[in-house]
Amino acid sequence: MRNRLVDTAYLVRDFIQLLRGKDYFRQRLGLGNYFKDSRSYYVDFSKKAYWKGPTSEDGIPLLLVPRLERHIQFPGMVIQYGLGSLEAFIQTGDQKYLDRADGVAVWLEKNVNPEFYYRNYFLELEPQDSYYSDNSAMTQGLAMSFLLRVLQCRNEGDPSGKITALVQGLYRNMCKSITDGGTAVYGEDGTVYFCETCSHHKTQILNGWIFAIFALFDYQRHFKDADSAALLEKTMQTLEARIGFFIRDNGWSYYDDMSRLCSPIYQNLHIDLLEALCRLRPSAALEQAKARLKAGNTALNITRYTLQKIVQKLTDSNLYTSA
Repeated sequence: MRNRLVDTAYLVRDFIQLLRGKDYFRQRLGLGNYFKDSRSYYVDFSKKAYWKGPTSEDGIPLLLVPRLERHIQFPGMVIQYGLGSLEAFIQTGDQKYLDRADGVAVWLEKNVNPEFYYRNYFLELEPQDSYYSDNSAMTQGLAMSFLLRVLQCRNEGDPSGKITALVQGLYRNMCKSITDGGTAVYGEDGTVYFCETCSHHKTQILNGWIFAIFALFDYQRHFKDADSAALLEKTMQTLEARIGFFIRDNGWSYYDDMSRLCSPIYQNLHIDLLEALCRLRPSAALEQAKARLKAGNTALNITRYTLQKIVQKLTDSNLYTSA
């Protein structure tokens, strides 16, 4: 593994790209077009369709890990590229974008493991932590939502049944206990939450949890089963009860329940996710949380937490990733 100073060089380069508004990874998403067209997603991944970095032979975006001196096919990035491609197809009608989304669907079919989850590289990218598995509720949720939208956009549907079976397998796995290779944490008091990273800390990461909730909305809408409806209601009630723990007194948000401060990009993402969630299911608690985050999104806080995030990145033990 190369010296961590190589991460600093890429961090500086990417920060300059961010200031120029040309950073692929750190762009505000905004509310998606789902509420006008159900083929679209809840937040707007359309900019993710325009990847200009390296790809595999079959057109899948590749993520650079400088210290490992190699590129990886990171599932979350691949699926967001797929969701962006679907949105580009919906907006333009250009078949090439649907073809790219189909390529991502094929990749998801080929790369799922026998337990129905994907390699998320946490063991390599965050080696200081320990894990029940390399699973991720965010990846599982995004994959389910993406695949169901592929079916909506395809004229022929799913004649082979492969995508439907894959979605059902991903759902079953996501809902398994984190200690059994899944991503869910079931409390004795009836609470349920989903883990973006399945560490032994059972950390609650806000955005990953909400992406999993979005998938439950999609799954229930498609299959209309009682089990997913009940699970959706339980995890929504859990989120409503715990959302306050993710917000500081000054209205800035934490990335997770370990009190890791988020960057301005994630502050905006949390606002957008809560906006979409409140439109799907009205919630006074989540509306109040969203209002607090908006009030905390001041120029002073943005400057303060941008600087803190830079310092955190420079001292972070996690491996940096880039284009």
